[in-house]
Amino acid sequence: MAQIAPPSTDRRREILDAALACFVEKGLVATTIEEIRQAAGASIGSLYHHFESKDDLAAALYVEGLRDYQQGAVAELRAHPGAEDGVKAAVVHHLRWVMCHHDLACFIFSMGTLPSPDPRANALHERTRAFFGESRRWLSRHIRSGETRRVPPDLYYALWIGPAHELARHLLSGRVKTPWQQAANLLAEAAWTALRGEGHP
Repeated sequence: MAQIAPPSTDRRREILDAALACFVEKGLVATTIEEIRQAAGASIGSLYHHFESKDDLAAALYVEGLRDYQQGAVAELRAHPGAEDGVKAAVVHHLRWVMCHHDLACFIFSMGTLPSPDPRANALHERTRAFFGESRRWLSRHIRSGETRRVPPDLYYALWIGPAHELARHLLSGRVKTPWQQAANLLAEAAWTALRGEGHP
C-alpha cells in the first residue's frame, strides 16, 4: 500500500512549486516572499516554518533540482554497464531531465550557483564530487578495456555531455525547433563517436 506523505511535506512541496512559478515568471530578485506565500495559499507561519527567507527557498530549489538530476544520471549509468549504451543513455538523460523539468531547469541555469554563503553549499559540493567520482569510475573501466578512448581527463565531460548541455539552453529558450528526442538521439550518437575506443565498432 502506498504511503501518504505527511501534510507538512505536502505543504513544503506546494511552497517550493509556488516559488518556482514566481521565480520563472518574475525573476528571483523581483519576486517577493509575500507573492510566494499568496501563490502557495500558505499562512505566514507555515511558510516560515519551512523556509527562513526567499533565498532559502531559492537554495532549496537549486539543491533539490541538482540532486534529482544527479541521481537520475547515476541510475542510468548503473542500468547501462556497457560503454556505448551508458554514454548514450547519459546524454539522453540530460536532455530528458531538462525538458521534463522545464521551469526548474530554467531556474537552475539562471541561478548558476547557490547564494553565498549558504549552509547547504558544503553538502552540495560533496554530493557533486561523489556524482562526478562515480561517473569517472564508470568511464575508467571502459578506458582500461579500450572501449572508450583516452583523452585529457578535463575534456571527457565536454565531449560527452557538453554539446547536450549547450543545446539544453537553446531548447529552454525556444531557439531550437527540432524535437528534443530527435536531438538527444543525434547527440548521443555524436558523443559515442567522440569517445569510443579506436577499433571499437
